[in-house]
Amino acid sequence: MSKILAAQAAAMFEEIIGWPYRSPGTNDSRGIDCSGAWVRVYQRYGKTIAHGSNSQYRLHCGQKGALSASTPLCVGMAVFKRRFDGQEPAQFRGDGLGNLYHVGCLTRVSPIRVVHATTPNAKVDTSIGAWTHWGLLTEVEYSSTLPPPILIPPGPVDPGPGQAGQAIVNTQQTGLRLRKEPSLSGAPICEMPKGSILTVIDRVTGWTKVRYVAPSGMLHIGWCSTDYLRFL
Repeated sequence: MSKILAAQAAAMFEEIIGWPYRSPGTNDSRGIDCSGAWVRVYQRYGKTIAHGSNSQYRLHCGQKGALSASTPLCVGMAVFKRRFDGQEPAQFRGDGLGNLYHVGCLTRVSPIRVVHATTPNAKVDTSIGAWTHWGLLTEVEYSSTLPPPILIPPGPVDPGPGQAGQAIVNTQQTGLRLRKEPSLSGAPICEMPKGSILTVIDRVTGWTKVRYVAPSGMLHIGWCSTDYLRFL
């Protein structure tokens, strides 16, 4: 049986924009959830895929990994969001991958366009910034060069008691400076806007080392004040 063309998958995701979020939904205009959008694509072409973003990442992506500024992107690529909150299905706990809790589809590369089913309605993101992982589904035919594997760390970095592996910039108005060293004298790298989602790498007293993907897609790694972060 022939594979689903990546452009066909992207076109079907574009159709769901504005549909209400329902989990589990009916996978049509009455309601759909994030992984149900991929179920809908597969069903259209007589194929089956597990319902659930964790299962889709682990079981149905032939190539996958962490997104970075150097990851080649292609239309039809599945993109995921990950956090370490222990809420992944029981059968996946302990495998070190964390909770791949949300999935969408990259429907255009330049400019970036990610379609995903979320509350209250399916919508479009115009930045990769909040998405952490990519996957190439085994039943989808990708015409562009396949991205090289980027290995996910074997397990979550412990950012401190009761804290998760991601944080959000929680400033009042202005952004938060990312610095090369954990000190106010550390050279500034960039400013991260309020609400930016960061991946936590390490912590020392008063400072947190993070991975930040700017709206342009550029990856930055550095230190910022822990006082202006809210851990997820």
